[in-house]
Amino acid sequence: MINYELTYLLIYLTWNCNLRCVHCWIEAGCEFKEYVKFEDIKDFLDQAIDMGVKDIRFTGGEPTMCWKTIKSVIEYTYKYGVNYAIETNGTLLNKERITFLKKHNVSVGISINGVDAEEHDSFSAMPGAFNRTMANLSIMKELDFEPSEIVTSISRETLPNLKNRIRFFDRLGIRSVKINIIQNSGRAEKMFAEKKLLSTDDTINVHQEIKDIQNEVNTFISLDVPHCMKSYNEFSHGISQCGINHMLCILPNLDIALCGYGTFDSSITLDKIVPDFDLENCWNHHPKLIELRNAREKRLSGVCKKCVHFMSCLGSCRIKAYREYGRWDAPYPDCQYLYDNNIFPETRLLVK
Repeated sequence: MINYELTYLLIYLTWNCNLRCVHCWIEAGCEFKEYVKFEDIKDFLDQAIDMGVKDIRFTGGEPTMCWKTIKSVIEYTYKYGVNYAIETNGTLLNKERITFLKKHNVSVGISINGVDAEEHDSFSAMPGAFNRTMANLSIMKELDFEPSEIVTSISRETLPNLKNRIRFFDRLGIRSVKINIIQNSGRAEKMFAEKKLLSTDDTINVHQEIKDIQNEVNTFISLDVPHCMKSYNEFSHGISQCGINHMLCILPNLDIALCGYGTFDSSITLDKIVPDFDLENCWNHHPKLIELRNAREKRLSGVCKKCVHFMSCLGSCRIKAYREYGRWDAPYPDCQYLYDNNIFPETRLLVK
């Protein structure tokens, strides 16, 4: 039986951003005016804490453009033992903000997409971005407060430089690097049309290359690939799982969604934060959540129904599956591709 306790809030504070990254899935920019204000979600937070929420992640857009909200949410909920994380491009941090994040044990993930200003700034479409981020990394080091991870995005164009990029992060003493495979959404649709995005086959090859690089560096490298492609040794570092069974997202317009993609697709939005909103009723009885949970209880369809890893990955990203097939019970697209093309390892299939 799958547990459906609400434990995690993902707050998309704004779609505004000071950079214009070529891969941005929401095309973040300065034209967005909506953002989450603490006063608008205070009652929602009270209900969430009462229901058992222990993890809050701030993202965007660039979340630090809403620093007042971040600070207020943390100061209000810190006494409840909440764990915090933030995803940022790092350019708008400073010593005061970094000190606050350290004091409240916030896990900081920073995006860096190159080994120098030329590579990174061409990706972010903003001159000076690399130097500002690196300066703030130096401040974090001075304060003995290392980022929890660096997130770096790769395409077919940048793939040949992957090893150099990992070595660069290793020399910086970064403890963990997450490789982000760019998805066909937002500004990246142009990259997709130009055949610059990695295919599933490319990702399999990257996975193998990363295992080779890992032997050369101290930095831990992570890549989101189907569980069926991982060695059992890789599972010793933890099992990645879509958080949709335990998570709700707050969007900048105060919509509540299953995922940030709800800003483009109303079919994955659930409700809106308004006065007297009943979070517990939404979580336990919303028809879309019931439909999603029923699909998972039946082990989905396609290769997911046959996979030995189902109870650990639970069909991986349900939003990606829903976008691909239009059904909550659909198999995870990458795994179904592997299965349909006879690449899916037979040892990871249930015995008939």
